[in-house]
Amino acid sequence: MYALWVILLYLLMLIIRTIKSSSVWDRLLGMALVSTKLTLLIIIYASMENTAYILDFAIIYTIFGFISIYFISIFILDRRKVPEHDALKEDAESMLGYRDSRNIPRKGDSFIVASKLHSIEHLEE
Repeated sequence: MYALWVILLYLLMLIIRTIKSSSVWDRLLGMALVSTKLTLLIIIYASMENTAYILDFAIIYTIFGFISIYFISIFILDRRKVPEHDALKEDAESMLGYRDSRNIPRKGDSFIVASKLHSIEHLEE
């Protein structure tokens, strides 16, 4: 019984951490962890009540959780792809201010823009 309360408390803290996270990937990882902890709660409850059909719901919930996380991550990756590298490079250079051939980011520069510049230059080589 205490295990349920401990996992429920951990689940609540995990939900708060997921909501406050800054990046999309942190939120996606938080969603996966919440899904795992809910599955664990369902399994513990089913074992306490001695009901096997609730375990079937846990298995189905786990499968749906995995599939949804997979497709959400594919959607996020596809959304970030840009077909024209030259336009992306020009946008990134205008945001960072072209400094030298290495494009070293300064303090306060966006890491995402700097990494896009680096990956585009790597593609051009």
